[in-house]
Amino acid sequence: MAGAPGSTERPLRVGNCSGFYGDRLAAMHEMLSGGDLDYLTGDYLAELTMLILGRDRMKSPDRGYARSFLTQLEQCLGTAADRGVRIVVNAGGLNPAGLAQAVRALAHTLDIPVKVAHVEGDDLLPRATELDLGSPLTANAYLGAWGIVECLNSGAVIVNFGQGEAGVAEVWDLGEEGVIAAGGLSAAFDDVPGHHRSGQSVIVVPGPAEVCGSRPDHYGRIGDPAGDHDVGTGVQALDDAPRAQVGVGR
Repeated sequence: MAGAPGSTERPLRVGNCSGFYGDRLAAMHEMLSGGDLDYLTGDYLAELTMLILGRDRMKSPDRGYARSFLTQLEQCLGTAADRGVRIVVNAGGLNPAGLAQAVRALAHTLDIPVKVAHVEGDDLLPRATELDLGSPLTANAYLGAWGIVECLNSGAVIVNFGQGEAGVAEVWDLGEEGVIAAGGLSAAFDDVPGHHRSGQSVIVVPGPAEVCGSRPDHYGRIGDPAGDHDVGTGVQALDDAPRAQVGVGR
């Protein structure tokens, strides 16, 4: 496993290409072409997003996932496969199985063989009466990380899920809030050339207990006019977090 304590292997590098449904489509390409990555994540969900996806699913049961992910993947699947980058996203929303099938169809069309997996079980709508939830449009639970880990351990290259990132939240939030994680709250923010195009963060995991935020190679670190992007300002301890929870599954 990359980055194990006392190991001579290099740290695990986790990039992020989305902070919300509707984020920049170019971010996935920028992350894949901007530096060395092991994993690429993407966060597409929020409470409002689940409402949007719920209405989308009402129009067609085949929908309910973040379709913008497919647009990104169509442009970038070949690059990810060539570089050996594994992709983990919550773009599945209310229909992870539907997105997984759509990804397989896309990979077949592009003639790029990849193993695709998805995690489900977070949908509580069938249990709404039992749980006294009233008549919600959507009802979903945070599952934790074990399903994602099982998919990665099975050899999946692309893993999608719905509301399941609890348990990987320490790493996930640093990636999702990429600008802030890499110095976006610095008083010198406005002094950095090109700060309007700050990009996303790369989370470097040297071991199971510490996470550091940095940038892809083609970005200077926001908040540092010298552009020192090797060491970010966002550091967060993962107290007793199992290695599986930060996505180490190779």
